[in-house]
Amino acid sequence: MSLPCDYAILRFLPYPETEEFVNVGIVLIQAKAGFFDFAIAKHWKRVTGFFPELDADIYRAGLRFVRLELEQFKSYFGDGANVPRLALECSGMGAAFANLVRPRESIFRYSGIRTVMANDPAVTLQALFGRHVTRQFAVTKEYQETVMTNRLRAIFIQTKLNLFYRESGTLGRDDYKVTVPFVYEKEQKVIRAIKPLNLDQESTTKVADHGDLWVSRMRRLEALGACQNG
Repeated sequence: MSLPCDYAILRFLPYPETEEFVNVGIVLIQAKAGFFDFAIAKHWKRVTGFFPELDADIYRAGLRFVRLELEQFKSYFGDGANVPRLALECSGMGAAFANLVRPRESIFRYSGIRTVMANDPAVTLQALFGRHVTRQFAVTKEYQETVMTNRLRAIFIQTKLNLFYRESGTLGRDDYKVTVPFVYEKEQKVIRAIKPLNLDQESTTKVADHGDLWVSRMRRLEALGACQNG
């Protein structure tokens, strides 16, 4: 059964004056199930990449304190074993969590509390960590091609080419369709179509395979009379 979970993002903010921060962890609670846990990034490189001038000891010392605080909270509330379940719900496990992540003057701060529905809080915790901390979605070729498409859209707007290229064009017939980000039509005929390709692959074989996929699609469309070569 899906239940609401509250979570907050742990952020490292060494220079409050600039309001710049790096997401370094997730804390999540499901009070009804008596669940609390957290996930924190293990790699210092994540922080030095954004704050290269910072002394590593400042980060590590602060993080040790944060971990200790979270471990203590987890030992008391985490498995629901130390307090009867009814007491957990009525005495304010949620209030304790709100106090844990309250705004404070520190180099480690939490985002506002957010809510997500989850069947398995532990799985949801890792999914949130992957999204907000390690940005796993950003490493896929599909995401990179979305970024390329957005940049190309901005260029089209700046150069007024968006007056000629319509977005999300569909090429083909009812039995075979291909959607591309930009299509240029003239007299109801497709003259050009643009599909950004991410060729930053692990090997030349994967580069060729990814390119061949779209070459074969264009050739099929050409055979169907849906586009012209060149």
